[in-house]
Amino acid sequence: MNIPDVAGFRLDEAEDILKEHGVCDYDILVTKPPKAPEAEYNGNYRVIRLQYDKKGLLKLLICNTGTCPSE
Repeated sequence: MNIPDVAGFRLDEAEDILKEHGVCDYDILVTKPPKAPEAEYNGNYRVIRLQYDKKGLLKLLICNTGTCPSE
């Protein structure tokens, strides 16, 4: 399966693109500064890396880059 590179996309956009390509099984990992409080992620987080674990499951590493301007 050819997985599109969604690094740099907002999470909601990346999930739409992956779904269009038949990718529905993946994990989401959140990165943040060490002392930042835990927070729920949302579609405005950015995908910064795609990687696979030892079992071949896709993992999206995301981070909060602040709020995106209204489109």
